[in-house]
Amino acid sequence: MNKYIFLASLLTLFGFKDSENVVFKSNDGKTKITATDQWTAAGNMKGVEIYISRKNTKNKTLETIVVSKDENIPETMDLSTYSAGKLFLQTSVLNTSPSFSGTKTIKGNSFKYYEYEYDNKDLVKMKTLVYHTLLGTTGYQMVITGPVNDFNQYKPMYNTIGNSLSITP
Repeated sequence: MNKYIFLASLLTLFGFKDSENVVFKSNDGKTKITATDQWTAAGNMKGVEIYISRKNTKNKTLETIVVSKDENIPETMDLSTYSAGKLFLQTSVLNTSPSFSGTKTIKGNSFKYYEYEYDNKDLVKMKTLVYHTLLGTTGYQMVITGPVNDFNQYKPMYNTIGNSLSITP
């Protein structure tokens, strides 16, 4: 009996592996984001700097974080105009509108952000946080998407990952 208790104790103490942080980088290394090793990267998508995802084991849906870049934005464009135009394109296709918006500073860069819900192609209710920023004539977007039922539970994790976004123009 003592052997079983000893083995159970060892399994409890050493059986669980902590997640390690991984830095995901764009091809040119100028855009970086840090997440746990539960996230995996996909690459070589046109216009996408970073694409990471993980499978939500609870409801078998995919959670994604995508950072994209738009170059050669007219110098006359400001963050609110750029952000509004980008959001209109996204929400009109998804037939939705933002539930709230705000501004946030991440690593010294000012971002405008929105949150909205939509139904994906499998009719699963999803929630998305969309961040926009302008650095000179380059616009960046970060889109964080997960299932609506678990989104608020995982929002602190999403915010931690989002707050790690580093952009070097």
